[in-house]
Amino acid sequence: MNCNEDHLTINVPSPFNDSARKRLKRMGVLDSEGRVSIRAMTEFTKIFAGLFFDDLRDFYETNHMLTTYETFKALSLKEEHQNMFLLMSILYDYMSKPLPDPVWWLAGESEAVTAFMIMLMGSFDDFMKNEGSLLSSLPRCNPTRLLCGTSM
Repeated sequence: MNCNEDHLTINVPSPFNDSARKRLKRMGVLDSEGRVSIRAMTEFTKIFAGLFFDDLRDFYETNHMLTTYETFKALSLKEEHQNMFLLMSILYDYMSKPLPDPVWWLAGESEAVTAFMIMLMGSFDDFMKNEGSLLSSLPRCNPTRLLCGTSM
């Protein structure tokens, strides 16, 4: 916030300007050269992946959770990392939750989005393996549909 004699202004960070890049550097997600720090991104993604997975589990029934996972997996196999990021953003919107700021700031950094989504998918794969027998007993849904047989 900036204060002057005439009025108060609020600086709103955008992932598409230099303020987000500076924030990501301060967090250690980007190094001083603007490259992705794999070590920091790994920890950053691990924390967010657990949060996102639990948000999805709390919001969706198990069969919808499986379909969401399959949709992410299909996009991941096609290396559509920007679309995975968009889907994640849409899911947060659908759950009426804000996308956490540090994740939003990644949007303007293509290499960071790619690294983030690859690591996120790895965490999701691990989480889903741990779901085991519960998920294997469910009917399979078409992964191109976000919600199997329902509309948003």
